[in-house]
Amino acid sequence: MSSLKKHFLVLFLFVTFISNAQTSGFTFCDWDKITLNPKYIPNENDTAIVFISVRNYFPDKPEFLDYELDTAHALHYFTIFFNKKKWICVPKQNLEDAFAGAAINRDIVVYGEGMGKVFPGNVDRATRLTRTYNVLTVMFDWPTYHPDLSGGKNYKKARSQSTEVAKSMCDFFTELEKIKPKVKTDSSNLTLLLHSLGNRLLKEAVNNNFIAAKTKLFHHIVLNAPCVKKWGHKKWLEKLNIQYEIYLTRNNKDRTLNLARLAGFAEQLGRHWGAAKAKNVVYLNFSPVLGKEHNYFLLRNVLAEHPDIKAIYSDIFHNRKINFDDEKKFIKQNNGRVITLVNPDITDRDINIGISIGN
Repeated sequence: MSSLKKHFLVLFLFVTFISNAQTSGFTFCDWDKITLNPKYIPNENDTAIVFISVRNYFPDKPEFLDYELDTAHALHYFTIFFNKKKWICVPKQNLEDAFAGAAINRDIVVYGEGMGKVFPGNVDRATRLTRTYNVLTVMFDWPTYHPDLSGGKNYKKARSQSTEVAKSMCDFFTELEKIKPKVKTDSSNLTLLLHSLGNRLLKEAVNNNFIAAKTKLFHHIVLNAPCVKKWGHKKWLEKLNIQYEIYLTRNNKDRTLNLARLAGFAEQLGRHWGAAKAKNVVYLNFSPVLGKEHNYFLLRNVLAEHPDIKAIYSDIFHNRKINFDDEKKFIKQNNGRVITLVNPDITDRDINIGISIGN
């Protein structure tokens, strides 16, 4: 096989793998389980999620959020309630109303996903995060997959739209900053979690000076398995000033990011950091204990096998001090800014892997 054919084969495998992620064993939600009901009154046992979408919105259609970016840059707000494998989406006028609809005073995780996600896939992921970590998930939903496009075209389209989506994300940040005192976040932790290609939104926001928020909006920002190139990350990350702490996770054996490298893309930040480190980032290396997982923050079997990984995410989301001093578990370098987890089997904590989805 020629090197050119091999390149395109690996590229095909990479974009197909990440574009089909929603059908690879962790999505259980589809449109037949979702309804739009403006008059829904939630039950006591419902799980609530706040949803902000930048997709086209058609309230009169059964599939009311499509595969395309709303070119008017509108933000569409919902409070979504989950119970007994059904999701009821209640449209809201603004972000404050969406929070009021959730009516839960929990630690908050603002969550942005990566490549290959349709609306039901992001509903699924938000539900799992909520149940796994006992947080109020605020999902920022952007289109990264269309079934009529090939994997390569989907990836190219998602990348090309990321700058426009980053503008909308920063508009959402501005709204969140305005209403923050009203949603009781002064007593709750507020974390921004961006996974895989979702980290490109933050990079575009910083490099294009889209961020208008002036305060420490987030206690923590987590760049999870970032699918952005490692080169130059120090420069743009050190410009971030809307948080108190940044965590960046890495898995050298990450299958998705390794395929990106083999396809000819630059080395991805979630697989290798490079020598230049951002002074405002804590680098978390999970490589010694993980296999080829890319979604290690959310998959129940991975978290059950590696309770210390679950504990780290849980501590971040709930604003608890993480103790990296145990030399049986961690290797600390760069004055404690680079942390490597070396023994996942030792834990003195009872880490619950979350409520069973579907109850």
